[in-house]
Amino acid sequence: MRRCSRKFLMFLHKLCLEEKAKHILAGEVQMSDFEDVVRTSEDVCALFPSLDGVKKAFSMAKSWLTKSKPYLVSDLSLTSVASSLLKVDDLKELVSESNLLMMYLEERVLLEDVLQTYTQWGRDAFSALNDAEFLLNILDGGDKILFDIISTFKDHVTKMESIMENELSLRFDSIVIPKLRETCAFFNWCSKALIFHDSVPILKVTVK
Repeated sequence: MRRCSRKFLMFLHKLCLEEKAKHILAGEVQMSDFEDVVRTSEDVCALFPSLDGVKKAFSMAKSWLTKSKPYLVSDLSLTSVASSLLKVDDLKELVSESNLLMMYLEERVLLEDVLQTYTQWGRDAFSALNDAEFLLNILDGGDKILFDIISTFKDHVTKMESIMENELSLRFDSIVIPKLRETCAFFNWCSKALIFHDSVPILKVTVK
């Protein structure tokens, strides 16, 4: 009799867990709620659809968090070396995968912010390259070197250096960084050449 009562109580416990699992899957709750159900259902051998769904969702979330962690580290000293620079395509995939998660995670919002910040940084970087090309075209367009052009070149060098010194440029494997370095070095050389050109006195030849 006691054995039957014990089995019945265990069965009720399983049913309660299944109902709790259904409730959790029905709404976006905290990860701790999923973890609690998974922990208390470790000894449940019978197959309950909702319990199985909770376990799979919890496992998926843990895997996603592990893969997302490098993108959420704020301390650069804790990140990998240059040989393991982060890939923006992987970041985009993780943001896309986050839509499949069945629980509330603050990291989902944080990762979206990282992607948005990187996207804006990328726009600024390519914009700086386009502006550099525009300035070079102006330089090629005439023989007269104006002080404004020299000042503009210096300002643009500062702008490109600021973009390259951004934390994102140190963490992501971006094709724009080598181009910025090359352009910045060339602009530094141009600035010095323009200053030298502007400082050389023009010799006037007097015809007698």
